[in-house]
Amino acid sequence: MEFVVYGIVALVALGILVPRYLRTQKALREPIGGDVCVACQSTSVTNFAPACYRCDDCGFQWGEGLAHHAARLRQAEVEKLEPEQRTAYIRRELDEARAHLAAAGPLLEHACRQLGADVVVGRGFGSGDMYSRNRTEGMVQAARELGLAQKRMKQAAAAHGYEAEQVNVDVGGPLLAFDTFFDSFVFDAVNHHQVSELKQKHAHMSQIVAQARQALDG
Repeated sequence: MEFVVYGIVALVALGILVPRYLRTQKALREPIGGDVCVACQSTSVTNFAPACYRCDDCGFQWGEGLAHHAARLRQAEVEKLEPEQRTAYIRRELDEARAHLAAAGPLLEHACRQLGADVVVGRGFGSGDMYSRNRTEGMVQAARELGLAQKRMKQAAAAHGYEAEQVNVDVGGPLLAFDTFFDSFVFDAVNHHQVSELKQKHAHMSQIVAQARQALDG
């Protein structure tokens, strides 16, 4: 009877979390219109770049092309630098990437320890224990640090004149959120796979940064 109740609760929770996650992903993929300010809903907007606008009333800047526009401006500024200045810029970006990777390492190890403790003393399905919550938090924070490291690596690569290798560091999805509330060996197995993947990506990115730094310093 207890498992039936847990099963019903699990289905209800999934029925809420999965549609919400899918709606969020769809919204993120939708193009952002440039005819209405998303901050104040004013229709007085001025396009200053492809898919970018500035609100004439509140000054808010937005648009799906804003990140690309900012990257182009940054690249133009980097191209104006003298060779020594550009080298220093690349070195700073690589050092920032290395700092983010250094921060991600302990978070991933912490997630692994929490996973191990959960398997040993976890109370099973329906517990939603602290190990699941701590592990989830560590994984999300680690993925964030890896994403920031990747951004720095991309900027360093662009300044060097080549395209940076992109790494998918997403750990989202309804399963990860669901594991915050309910614990089971299924979710533990999924999390174990996610942590292992993040650790592999962390090692790969760390190797790229180390090699780029070494090549830069000669």
